[in-house]
Amino acid sequence: MGLIFLFLNECDLHKTSLRLHKTSLTLIRLSVKPYADKMTETELISVKTHWENQEYPDLSWLETELKDGKIIDSMRYTQEEYDKNPEQVQAWIDEDQGRFRSYGYLWWMLGCYATAQVKITVNPNYETTDTIRSGGLWGIESDSDTEYKKEVETEQLEDLKIELEKRGIDTTKFNHLTTEP
Repeated sequence: MGLIFLFLNECDLHKTSLRLHKTSLTLIRLSVKPYADKMTETELISVKTHWENQEYPDLSWLETELKDGKIIDSMRYTQEEYDKNPEQVQAWIDEDQGRFRSYGYLWWMLGCYATAQVKITVNPNYETTDTIRSGGLWGIESDSDTEYKKEVETEQLEDLKIELEKRGIDTTKFNHLTTEP
């Protein structure tokens, strides 16, 4: 979301019926569609998906505290499940503990997001580029199947395209420019 900063004096504030602290100058922040004015031209340069290791993932879903046949704390298993089939639930808990111990050696957690490079021409003498990024999805197991990872990439690209359109950026070349890491 773009920003416009206006400096108003006390007289201007009274005219616009804004209730702000009485100061000689007040800074007001207004949200606008960036790049959408007629004097600014934008061009989509590239679109990419990115995968990164998640530095401090939450692995608590793999931990279950079991004491004297009672589940004290678990994000995966209920006491009812344990009471119905304690051997099966104990086997799952053991698998989870093995997976937890193998974290960082055999598998890790990832995050995926998409970015777009946009060239912004303000006037013939000034242009810059901006990187716009999707929100991202984190907590993806590195050994997830390829189909799931493609699905995540597709969702991130869709989110990015929506964000570009909200900002008034032409997305007709979006699919043509999309590249994978």
